[in-house]
Amino acid sequence: RGSAYMWKNYRENGEDDVLTIHAGCGSKRAFKILGTFFMRDWPGPFQEHRSFWDPLTPREDHFDEMQRQLEAQTLQSFRLRHLKELYAHEREVMRELQGERAVDWLLRQQIVHLQSLMEA
Repeated sequence: RGSAYMWKNYRENGEDDVLTIHAGCGSKRAFKILGTFFMRDWPGPFQEHRSFWDPLTPREDHFDEMQRQLEAQTLQSFRLRHLKELYAHEREVMRELQGERAVDWLLRQQIVHLQSLMEA
């Protein structure tokens, strides 16, 4: 019942493996639950940062800061481009599971979420 997938995001030489770039797709026949579990070989083939990447935390190094700003803008653009489709799918699932009253509640939550993204 169900499936699970696991893969490494890098090759044996430490380079990123572009074949692992992916996007989550919706299920056409069943309800889909997604969980992410990160496992690492220590120390990893990548440069360690002082903390997990946070688009709101400025970096001291000028070039790192430029990269952070670019990544933050790209992430924001991605979110806004795909949010309408995601929100519609969430409402469809909520309608099937809980009915129209729950959809009204979800819509209010989505508006609050969208407003918070626009403020960032």
